[in-house]
Amino acid sequence: MKIPILLTEKELLDPLVRTRKRIDDIRSRIERHEDNSLEVQGLFVMSVSQLEVMLNDMLKYFLSNFPGKFPNEDIKISKEEILEAVVPIDILKSNIDKQIYSEGYKKFEIMLKDFCRVLSVNYERINTEVVDHIIEIKESRNLLVHNNLVVNKLYLSRAGRFKRAERMGTILKITKQYLSDSCDFVTSLLDSIEKEIIEKYSSYTKIEAIKKLWYFMFTSEVMPFDDFWEINLEKDHVFAAKKGRYEGGLASSEYKLLGLWRAHFNGNTEYLKDFDMFSFDEGNKKKVLYFLSIVDDFRLE
Repeated sequence: MKIPILLTEKELLDPLVRTRKRIDDIRSRIERHEDNSLEVQGLFVMSVSQLEVMLNDMLKYFLSNFPGKFPNEDIKISKEEILEAVVPIDILKSNIDKQIYSEGYKKFEIMLKDFCRVLSVNYERINTEVVDHIIEIKESRNLLVHNNLVVNKLYLSRAGRFKRAERMGTILKITKQYLSDSCDFVTSLLDSIEKEIIEKYSSYTKIEAIKKLWYFMFTSEVMPFDDFWEINLEKDHVFAAKKGRYEGGLASSEYKLLGLWRAHFNGNTEYLKDFDMFSFDEGNKKKVLYFLSIVDDFRLE
C-alpha cells in the first residue's frame, strides 16, 4: 500500500514565513538598545536560532512526506521505538527527529547543502557570499553563548573568510550595526530559499494533496472527488461537502470511510453510527489507521 504524498507548498514555506516575521520584529527593536548590550546580544542569538529552527522545521515536514530522502541512509530503529509506537508513522517521526538532531551538529554550509539536496533545490543558485557571512554569524553566536565572545581556536578555524578576528583572545562585540547586517543576511538567504521552493513545489497545492488522500482511500469509479466536494481553486480551498451522484448505492465500507471524511470536515457523523473495524478488509483497516494518524495535522478544509 503506497502512502500518498500530502506535502503542500504553503505548509513547506510556513516556517520560512514565520521566521521572516521574527527577523523583521528583531530588526525593529535594534535601535532601542546600546551596542553590545545584553538586549542586543539576546536579539542576535534569537536571529540565528530562528534560522536554524526554520531549516529544521522545513526538513522535518518534508521528510514526513518523502521519507526516502533521509540524509543518512543508515537508519536504526531501537526496540523501544517499536514497542512504544502506536502506529508505524510514530517510528517515522522518531527517526526524522534523530536526523534533524544530527544535522544540528554539522557546519552551517554542510547543513545548508544537505537541506538543498534533500529538498532537491539548487544550492548553486544561493549567493555564496551571503552563506559565508552567515557562517561567520553562526560562529559568533556560538562564541557568545559558549565563550563570552572571546575568540578561540574553534572560531578561527570555522568562521571562514569573513571572520572578525585573526588572533585568539580577541574579544568580539555585537554592535547594533552587526546585528542589523546579520538580519539582512538571514533575510537574503530566506528570499533565496523561498524562490527555489516556489519554483520547485508550486504545483503541490492543498487541493491536490486532498485529492491524493481521497483517491488513496477510495478506488471506486462511482466516487470521483469532484462529486463529493466543492472547491475554490483560486483560494486553494475545499469549502463544502456535497452529496455524490451515486452516494445511495455505495458499499458499506465506502459509507464508513466517507463518514470519516465528513466527520473530520464538518462534524457530520451520519455514516458512523454503526462504525466498526470488523467490516473492513485488511487494506481498508490500514487506510483507516493511516487516515486517523495524519488527519489532525492534515486538515481537510
